[in-house]
Amino acid sequence: MREQQPAGGARSGAGDFVAAVRRRARATLLATAWVRALSIAIGVVFLLGVADFLFRLPWGVRAGHLLLLALGCFELGRRLVLPAVRFRPSLADVALRLEGAGPGAAARGRLASGVELSEASSAGLGRALAARAAADADAAVRAIAGERFIRRRELARSAALLGLAAVIAGGTALARPDLARIGLVRAFLPFAGAEWPKRTAVVDGTAVEVHPIGEALTLRALVTRTAQA
Repeated sequence: MREQQPAGGARSGAGDFVAAVRRRARATLLATAWVRALSIAIGVVFLLGVADFLFRLPWGVRAGHLLLLALGCFELGRRLVLPAVRFRPSLADVALRLEGAGPGAAARGRLASGVELSEASSAGLGRALAARAAADADAAVRAIAGERFIRRRELARSAALLGLAAVIAGGTALARPDLARIGLVRAFLPFAGAEWPKRTAVVDGTAVEVHPIGEALTLRALVTRTAQA
């Protein structure tokens, strides 16, 4: 939706400044929500795979885990992503937040009122009043333009958490891609019948290939894999 231009072309750079801050704030909030949700999802799937590998969970338990995972993703979307998507404050609200975060009282009350009045041309404001509001808003912007208003600390923390989860899960998948594939199939397709490799393996170590009937035969078995190796 296009923003209304003030009467007489009195639109100042203050409105563009506040709109740019609003866009950056919304983009930061959306990125933080998606990155945090993705890191949590990766971590939960990895932990479920490790638990299944250690305890060889039956398909019924894995089906319950899949249902809980779906519900968890729904809750992540509702609690993290949806509020970020719905974050659409007005320019006046953003201007008020900027004034509160600005240095001292130099811009207090001037930026928000200036932006709001400069956009209210449809209310029949005169050119002189609209121009004065634009000038006040521009002066307020000059007073606070050097301040940093978008805090990306939470985004950095979420990105670090996502990186940690990606390194652990990705490193495990690269080290044992066969186990990673089995774990994903068992987690998301619990009825597919995928099975983990046996913890132990025994092969026939008897060298005799032909033996007479009725004579005793000594059998020899070799353990090629144990639960420790």
